[in-house]
Amino acid sequence: MYSFSLDVISLFTSIPAHPAINLIADLISFNNLQCFRITSADIHQLLRVIVDNTYFTFLNHTYKQVSGLPMGSSFSSLLAIAYMDRLKRQALSTCNSYLLFTRYRDDILILTCPRDEAIKILNTFNNTEPHLQFTIEHPNNSGSLSLLDFKLSINEHGSICTEFYRKPACRRLFAHFRSTLPLQDKLSYAHTHTLSINGYSNSTLSSLKKERNANVKLSQIPVF
Repeated sequence: MYSFSLDVISLFTSIPAHPAINLIADLISFNNLQCFRITSADIHQLLRVIVDNTYFTFLNHTYKQVSGLPMGSSFSSLLAIAYMDRLKRQALSTCNSYLLFTRYRDDILILTCPRDEAIKILNTFNNTEPHLQFTIEHPNNSGSLSLLDFKLSINEHGSICTEFYRKPACRRLFAHFRSTLPLQDKLSYAHTHTLSINGYSNSTLSSLKKERNANVKLSQIPVF
């Protein structure tokens, strides 16, 4: 097996807003979803008003966004997820060389065999939607691939190992235990962090030990 990941370049600003809105309206109508008697036509109109009236300020100048989805908007993620789901189904309908496909927004993990198929799949995705272009990441020299918060390794016998992963750019900023935040908040952070490690790792003890050692070093920093 060969693992690799795909990622979209500038996801939100590359998605055409009006086709994405049409897709959401069609999904609402097809599934007969209703909320406070608001129809799919009403939602379609409201979303168009928002995307057609998106402004931002830079260096004391005000600009109107004329393409893509607005960054930071609460509905942009929903439109992007729906648009990516349609693209995935279109691309995979013409590609049958993958063993596993999983996606979180625009972060995609694929298993295939052999390695040459990875480039073919990348080209398939890039040719499916002209507005969106994907980049590919291959495993490093040790055979491990990092994606989101986990690292995936596949040995020569096909055995899969996963472990919790922090990107090098991560600054490890979190509340010190001696800070004035409520105790429950600090305990909740530790509990959630442990759950994340357990969820991503099939070598949980090793990952917990690495995180503990890293956080011990941080705990030695004086608190002012």
